Amino acid sequence: MQGVVFFVAQTINEKNQTKSGHIVVAILKEDVVAFVRKYGTVNERTQGSSSRVDSKRLTGIFHQLDHGHVYIDESGNANDMIIERKENTKNAIR
Repeated sequence: MQGVVFFVAQTINEKNQTKSGHIVVAILKEDVVAFVRKYGTVNERTQGSSSRVDSKRLTGIFHQLDHGHVYIDESGNANDMIIERKENTKNAIR
């Protein structure tokens, strides 16, 4: 989708220290390099392996387009673009 890149983040059940599932994360295209630098691209918890990779906490605004189409807007600024292109977005975040 033009202007927005989607990543998949793994969720962790902190109480049981187990993998719980995943959620789609919407990142503005101009923020992708900083996002990857901060969180990495490996779908594993890497706490303690690098001071530059924070794979424990990801913050953003939770949105739902339709049933089954949920995502986190990491910057808080991607949602307007996503809503404008709602049908294309559904195909991108299945």
